[in-house]
Amino acid sequence: MCLKYILMFPGQGSQRKRMFDDFRVFPDFEKIYVESSRAAKKDLMHLSRTNSVFDPQIAQQEILTQSLAMFNYLTTTYNLKENCEFMGHSLGEISAMAASGYIRFDQIFTFITQRAAILSKNNMNGGMLVVSGISERALFNMCSNIPGYLEIVIRNSETQFVVSGQADSIRILKKNVRELKRVKSKILPVSTAFHCHLQDKNNEILEEKINAISFQNSEATLISNIHASEIIGKQAIKQELIQQLVSKVNWYQSIKKIYAKENRAVVFIEVGPGNVLSKLLKDILPEATVFSTNSINDLKKLEQYFINHNKLEV
Repeated sequence: MCLKYILMFPGQGSQRKRMFDDFRVFPDFEKIYVESSRAAKKDLMHLSRTNSVFDPQIAQQEILTQSLAMFNYLTTTYNLKENCEFMGHSLGEISAMAASGYIRFDQIFTFITQRAAILSKNNMNGGMLVVSGISERALFNMCSNIPGYLEIVIRNSETQFVVSGQADSIRILKKNVRELKRVKSKILPVSTAFHCHLQDKNNEILEEKINAISFQNSEATLISNIHASEIIGKQAIKQELIQQLVSKVNWYQSIKKIYAKENRAVVFIEVGPGNVLSKLLKDILPEATVFSTNSINDLKKLEQYFINHNKLEV
């Protein structure tokens, strides 16, 4: 049976200080960082070594750059373009669109710089909260009893969700969650509320930037966050990008559907900083094979897997 490789690209919150330095021995990494820095008009290699990496505006550029640099390394080392499908969590879906060949790297670097600036300027006084250890119904009821705008916008697993909304309402929700036993929450380090209609005005501005992108022909398959289904073709990818900022992320459903479709003959690889998606994957599918690429040690484990499965010669 032919294995399918699902390349998962992480979103905001996955970044860490010095994430570039761990991989600077690979020439492709510096090349991608130089290209991205040129578009951003700032030295992203230097900024990755400072606390600036946690600035919400810079974080988007750093995560995209690190993810695409890692993708470049994996494809040149293991020829991973064969039997691959692409998916990304929130911001990571934009990385997946570039990695799958639908958007040129130079254009995606320019777009993510524009996107970060627009969202920073018009942040709508919003925020996001991850809540774990609760049912969707119980969380919905909690949100409904809090003044202001709150919406469950990401379903990561059966018991982990992300809520977007007005900053004051998010703070009240976190306070209320703290009173529940075995329920945990964390405010995400973002400057605005993603994946909800608080972003409608920003999305109108971004659509103009998206219309300026020359989408490329590709036969690669992208697994849509919005529809939890496969989409192919540059027009479908463009529509996904237009809707992405204001649409919910159906991560849990996407993972379950692709695993069932491929009859479990799937290897998941998290491409980029952190291991949040790898941990979520094991929570959703404990029996699945999954690798992260957050460290040199992670890459050694992946390399050994490919050696064992005749994808890499010793």
